[in-house]
Amino acid sequence: MKVAEAEVKCYKRKQSKKSSKSTEKEYETMQCLINLKKDHPFEKGELVLVTDKDEYYKMVGDHEKQVQDLTESHQKEIEDLVREHKGQVQELKAEINKLENDKNFTEKRLDKAYEEISEAQNEVDRLRNRGFFDYLKTAFFKNDKALKEGEK
Repeated sequence: MKVAEAEVKCYKRKQSKKSSKSTEKEYETMQCLINLKKDHPFEKGELVLVTDKDEYYKMVGDHEKQVQDLTESHQKEIEDLVREHKGQVQELKAEINKLENDKNFTEKRLDKAYEEISEAQNEVDRLRNRGFFDYLKTAFFKNDKALKEGEK
């Protein structure tokens, strides 16, 4: 908003007009003049609004009060949102921890299953690679203990 301060000067102007009956009639009009200083912020042909100085400062004060009220209102709203989101963040952190624990437990179970599969694969490889004599020995003696007791 551009502002320029100037004094309003009013004067009465007298005009005389001739009517159609050739009688002269005198009129008096009130005119006001506002002289602006050379460094005013307005452009030529620009429409301006003139208001009383006290009224202007009252409007500015009201506007500043509205801005302050809105600022306080938004600040309270921000604080409420921060509190609300802080709780949500804590809930999400707890959920992340739970999911990480579940992941670690599942990885341990998977590692154990891989070990069991590896041991079983090694046993299969061992059984495939044994000789014919070993095969016959286990076919007749289903139990290694029985075989060892027979050797004694």
